[in-house]
Amino acid sequence: MSRARDNADLGDSYGVLGAGVTGGSGLTALASNPTVTLGSNATFPTGHVVKVVSRTGGQDNLTSDASWHDTNLYAEITLSNVNNEVLIMVMHPGLFVTGSGAIKLRLNSLIGSTTTNLSQFEGEGAYTGDASGAIVGASGINYVDTPNPATTSTNIKYFTDYNVTSGVTASLQRSSGTGSIVLMEIVK
Repeated sequence: MSRARDNADLGDSYGVLGAGVTGGSGLTALASNPTVTLGSNATFPTGHVVKVVSRTGGQDNLTSDASWHDTNLYAEITLSNVNNEVLIMVMHPGLFVTGSGAIKLRLNSLIGSTTTNLSQFEGEGAYTGDASGAIVGASGINYVDTPNPATTSTNIKYFTDYNVTSGVTASLQRSSGTGSIVLMEIVK
């Protein structure tokens, strides 16, 4: 092989660098799994997940007075860019009702002092028309929110609340189940 060809042999056709490749700016070898630190001005493509937050919790026995009450299942996130979206995934296992009634569940956001109902994702959970009772495996939602907070330091809280038909006995997380919520910040 000629010297010019040896110097140009930077690798194979599959994108693997040749063993002799070195760089002029301090690069002496490439590791098989290099660690890279991105600067604060790194740009990610649309649809890329840049942050994930998750939490488990919730409560068991529910108040039955036809008012809306916090389930104690929530997670909080601050966005790296105010224009990004948030994918919210919620799961409440073990809906249980005795008596003639049902459980309703909603997904909400809280930004500053403003609460917004994003979706009522359960309208008649574990509905029973008599006193015999009903248990439902789970109720959940996947929802994409575009919260548009004022700044990247603004905290956004996502939470669920419930409403139970007055006069019935109801619970979530029946039989030691645990509710979960996952938030994913997605570049828009």
